[in-house]
Amino acid sequence: MNIAFPALLLFLLILPGLLFRRGFLNPPLPATSLTDEIAWAVIPAVILHLSATALIESTTDYRVDFGTLGQLLLGVQRDVAIAADFRELGRYLRPIAYYNLLLWTVSFVLGWALGTIVYRFSLDRRYAWLKRSNDWRDLIDGRLLPRQEFDYVWLDAMVKSGSGTTIYSGIMSEFIYSADGQIEAVVFREALKWMTSVSALQWMTSESELIPGAAFAIKFSEILNLNVSFVQLPEILEPPASTVAG
Repeated sequence: MNIAFPALLLFLLILPGLLFRRGFLNPPLPATSLTDEIAWAVIPAVILHLSATALIESTTDYRVDFGTLGQLLLGVQRDVAIAADFRELGRYLRPIAYYNLLLWTVSFVLGWALGTIVYRFSLDRRYAWLKRSNDWRDLIDGRLLPRQEFDYVWLDAMVKSGSGTTIYSGIMSEFIYSADGQIEAVVFREALKWMTSVSALQWMTSESELIPGAAFAIKFSEILNLNVSFVQLPEILEPPASTVAG
């Protein structure tokens, strides 16, 4: 048998695990090798397939022929036997297609639901194997500190500039990620620039310069230090209704 079919069949068997992992992880997805992706996907794929198979066999008369499936994966059958197996698969082609489409959808949704629970209860901060996002993203989201309410994040970034350093400040807008999931730049709104100096006294007495434009980006690799502040705007209270003396 051509090796392409067993490879395709193996991919389809592992695909639910891959979709489960994609649903679980918090974008941007980390860059991992194909070997690592398969290793992470095998156990969820086995659990999902066994659960789905048990459900089908308990509610219908259909029984999965694991012997034939194993032989197709290993490619050890003769051509006549393979032809018979394909005819048998043809009889159930539509139910098999429905099974896989439903399993793929359920796998992704289950991964997303588990990721949401892990994020909500900060389980990934206690168990490293549940880690689902970048630590910098967690810092900006306020997850590395005691839980607090805030309206926006204010950043002060120290950047090497010539013989000195420059501090850029502003409201955190977003991270820009590369194709492999690494942070390339930080985007500010309402950005300010503090003039270059090496004197602490000059830093304290210098004035900031507003950087014009809708957004300002700094290459993440050029940042020496990053100060993060969580700002909560004061609530605007409605004036009390006036009373008229009767």
